[in-house]
Amino acid sequence: MRQILAIFDFCETIVDRQSIPPFLELARKANSAYRSPNSYKQRLLRKGARLIYTAIPRILEEEKEVSHLSLRMSEASAAIHKGAKAESSAKMDCHALPSGKTRNDKKHALVKVDSSPNDSKICGGALRVLGQFGGGSYLSGNDYPQIAPIASNCSPKAESLQAKLARILTPPTYPELAGLPLSTALSLAHSYALSLRTHINQKVLDRLLWHKAQGHTIVVVSGGLGIYIRPFMQQFGIDTILAVELESTFDKQGQEILSGNRSGLHTMQERKLYALDDRLDLAQYDLPNSYAYSDCPSDVPLLSLVGKPCVVQGSQETRWARILGYPILVP
Repeated sequence: MRQILAIFDFCETIVDRQSIPPFLELARKANSAYRSPNSYKQRLLRKGARLIYTAIPRILEEEKEVSHLSLRMSEASAAIHKGAKAESSAKMDCHALPSGKTRNDKKHALVKVDSSPNDSKICGGALRVLGQFGGGSYLSGNDYPQIAPIASNCSPKAESLQAKLARILTPPTYPELAGLPLSTALSLAHSYALSLRTHINQKVLDRLLWHKAQGHTIVVVSGGLGIYIRPFMQQFGIDTILAVELESTFDKQGQEILSGNRSGLHTMQERKLYALDDRLDLAQYDLPNSYAYSDCPSDVPLLSLVGKPCVVQGSQETRWARILGYPILVP
């Protein structure tokens, strides 16, 4: 016999509020590394990073041209030196007029050295390169309006620099969490989970406990943060939580910290279905007789999965639910 599934949203369903903003405010106050992305310093940093980011591909190209120019000039210098050496080795009377043949030889040698179309092209390019470096036109932004990727054959060092600049140009999803030690975040999340008990939708909780008593499989699928939803739901013996997980990294001291970005799937809209499908073998459940609870029209894909959907009256209007014929639970 296939099992019955009971799916619950969290924000404005199990609890009566949007849960992310209050937690982020707690984290901001506890995070000494917090830097507002809208502060003057951070905006100035992003502006400078954007200028450098867009300049890197062009600087690499100009360096290649300068290197090529240097090589050609070395070749030309070697040719002149060779010609001068050959001329000095000839025994001539310094008071004698040069013969026509000698004059022609000298003329031809000069033409050979100085009239190369490639050399003139390179010298012209060198003047352009030096002029651009001197005037700083590649930093003006006028002739490089869009960010261009570094060439595929550039040095790893240049790629690393551009990657770092790209991170500066893209603020984290949750800047309040960036740089916060993971241990501090977990402690805050546990305290926050306890405080959410005063915001429970009792009628929804009663439904959840009824499903648990019936032996139904209960899953919480939310766009909230798993770091606090998990300890909150564990108070009621619910362990299957599909929510937004946070990315962590290590600082220079080896301490694990949050990056401020999400890790994995952003469990919103149809992605809640994807998360369910990744975690459960839905073919093992009696979906026509299963349940789903949510307050949000973005969860219509989730509500459509089961035969017994229920919309919870929250801060959003519920006209969409009435049109679709979904029952509405008023806490």
